[in-house]
Amino acid sequence: VVLNFVFLSTLKVGGIALASRIASTVNFLLLLGILRKRLGGFESKVNNFFYKIMIAATMMGICVGVVWNYSVPLGEFYRLCLVGIAGLAVFTGVCFRLKIAQVQEAVKWILKVK
Repeated sequence: VVLNFVFLSTLKVGGIALASRIASTVNFLLLLGILRKRLGGFESKVNNFFYKIMIAATMMGICVGVVWNYSVPLGEFYRLCLVGIAGLAVFTGVCFRLKIAQVQEAVKWILKVK
């Protein structure tokens, strides 16, 4: 919450998103550390999964930033929809390319439902 107010004054709405992202990452890392202590360590699969998700999230963030900054002025609602769809497509594509089993199963399930 403190980060939201700090970044809001300088970065406006983008500051809230950045602050939420930083807070989520710190929260995840703290909980991961507690879990490691309780379980006595993790296998390398969990670390690989974490790194793959971070790569996919970073690629999605770059894509969303580029699409938002260079999209044709369609109106805020359509622009937001375009950015959301582009971000989802990039995240899913990168996760699929990095062979993240959960995403591959989700895509198979979605295609099977239709």
